[in-house]
Amino acid sequence: MLYRKLERKVTVGGTTAKKYNAKILHNSVIDQRELAKRISEKSGMSTGDVTHAIEELNEIFIELLSQGHIIDLGILGRFKVSINAKACDSLEQVTADTIKDVTCIYKPGKEIKHALENITFELDRRFDEHGNYAENSHKKQEREN
Repeated sequence: MLYRKLERKVTVGGTTAKKYNAKILHNSVIDQRELAKRISEKSGMSTGDVTHAIEELNEIFIELLSQGHIIDLGILGRFKVSINAKACDSLEQVTADTIKDVTCIYKPGKEIKHALENITFELDRRFDEHGNYAENSHKKQEREN
């Protein structure tokens, strides 16, 4: 998997400093259609059948999560709803209105977790520390000189 180096400006206690970190270079997004096509190629199911199954999974997934179920998809992992709520001084003050944010937590299954632990990373030297293509950055510097 490719990564690039980035310069970041971080402000702590009113002081701004430069920091540097690695950022993953993601490939293209694989949408439902492409996923269905790839599954179809590996199975005896048509792309249409796989697409329909994924669409049904989407609907049932939303329904079950909104009912408070934890969804376990085996090696894919588990999904569950989580909330961020305001802290209150008494139990009586805790209401649905104190819930500030709702999100879905994903925990990968053992096989995916193991695969993620074994990813090898390689620096993509096409980018400079500002996240720009290095060759574009050099051209810009040449124009400025």
